[in-house]
Amino acid sequence: MKRAGPLAVLLVLAGALAGATRLRSYDLFWHLATGKHILESGAVPRGDPFSFTAAGTPWVDHSWLFQVVLWGAWDLAGAWGPWILKLGCAAALAALLVRHLLCWRVPPAATAVVVLVALQGMHFRLMFRPELATLLLAALAAHLLCPVPGRRARWTPLWLVPLTVLWINTHGGGIVAPLLLAACLAGALAGRWLDPGRPALPGSWWLALAGSVLALGVNPYGAEVLAVPFRLNAIVGQPWADNPEWAWPPDPRVFPLLYLACAALVILAVRRLGRLEPSSLALGTLGFGMAFFSVRNVGLFFVLMPFAAAPLLAGARTWGKVRPAMVHGLVLAGMAWLAWAPAWLALAPRGGMLGAGLEPGRYPVHAVEFLEREAVPSRLFNEVAFGGYLIWHFPERPVFIDGRNEIYAELLQQIHAGMGNVQSFWELTRRWQLDAALLRYPAQGMVVGYPQPGGGRRDVVRSWSEVFFPRREWALVYWDDTAMVRVRRDAVEASWLDRNEFRHLNPDDWAFLRDEMQAGRVAPADLLRDLERTLSRHPGCHRALRLQDEIRALMEKPWVGSHAG
Repeated sequence: MKRAGPLAVLLVLAGALAGATRLRSYDLFWHLATGKHILESGAVPRGDPFSFTAAGTPWVDHSWLFQVVLWGAWDLAGAWGPWILKLGCAAALAALLVRHLLCWRVPPAATAVVVLVALQGMHFRLMFRPELATLLLAALAAHLLCPVPGRRARWTPLWLVPLTVLWINTHGGGIVAPLLLAACLAGALAGRWLDPGRPALPGSWWLALAGSVLALGVNPYGAEVLAVPFRLNAIVGQPWADNPEWAWPPDPRVFPLLYLACAALVILAVRRLGRLEPSSLALGTLGFGMAFFSVRNVGLFFVLMPFAAAPLLAGARTWGKVRPAMVHGLVLAGMAWLAWAPAWLALAPRGGMLGAGLEPGRYPVHAVEFLEREAVPSRLFNEVAFGGYLIWHFPERPVFIDGRNEIYAELLQQIHAGMGNVQSFWELTRRWQLDAALLRYPAQGMVVGYPQPGGGRRDVVRSWSEVFFPRREWALVYWDDTAMVRVRRDAVEASWLDRNEFRHLNPDDWAFLRDEMQAGRVAPADLLRDLERTLSRHPGCHRALRLQDEIRALMEKPWVGSHAG
């Protein structure tokens, strides 16, 4: 184990690399705004301060401490601050896994394999959001609770009590802390039942369990915070708030590594019954059970998996003959695998682009600049994903909705009803007196029937934005690679529309426009003029350049546009 130093360093670097992806969470900016709000007001929010649709709705902000730290990092170094903090958390997480495996004297090659598999499995959850604190603190709790050769654990579990206080103020996942201790206790009791010769656990373990349960109430909201995860789980289980992150069970085609790692753990346990450590195995079982019932918890399983595997791999002779140079080569190959190989990354959902700062094209940066520059009316409909960025950029403008599902349960039901009935959606826009809309590019189209002069109707597929924000009432005034802006015609002056409206081209509706152009009902020259406006603002707009190439290619066909006027 004296040679494990370079290996440990490389594996910690691999952990940092797994976390070295660009900031991409849509919730990042409302977390930032909340942290700033807390520091400026000197109090945690009790009601929603950010929206006009749920203003004053009771809000239990279970991540207030994370948000304060996030704002501090941003205030200190801009986007670099949270990114460096995320990278450091991922490196610390890898260091905890390595330390625990080496404490069990797991051979270096086996340590490398287990840690790299764990990092691969959790890397898509290593976004800078409060969940990151849960992953790191779960690893620290597991290291404190799982037995380690040569460590006297009489009072060690009591460290879980202050850790729980920190955890529950950082993320609602703090309720996991007593569950981890309870799983270890259950495993130890089962082990003593199977082998009466095992020593009994000291009373400090039961004291720690009681203390960690009580510690959950040490937060500004008291016992209210414990209900938040269950309330969220109930909300996202409804058809009107469907969220893939909460889906269960995880699809084996998307998460093969989850099921492979669990199967490997079971095989190891069966083959090495003599080295079975019930407490550690109980943690792995708890992790898989939680992951099976929520995609959000897949990362937690891969945090706990190495702690379950450590006793089973301790002193495995098969791995001990591998030379250190080969071990280092394996780790370097694993680092390259984590960073660059798309084929290997297919084993788990993408965790984002490698690099520093914000992920390009993720946030409506230029669209929001347009809203500000052109003084677009502030009564704005926005997609859930864009709400956080709007809260951050326009602190004086309440938003329509953002990512806090527990705040918008009633509104989400109304939106879901509107998605199935366009008349209901139009009524929703009138009820909230919406004057503008900031939209993403949806993948789905909708069949619309147009009456024909000779009778009957023609069914065509139109984009969501054209159906729900029809051109006769809503003008398209901005678009780029990330977002579109539509404005209600009667909310702005005619001269403003003359200057900003795209009268012919909606990139979201390109499939329909292409068919119309080929049928001679739309003039290609009109589409190209609209494209030139976007390219004059954003010369590198990929969507505009692609459409320009397609239109020009179609214009070379003599039968296209011959009847367009």
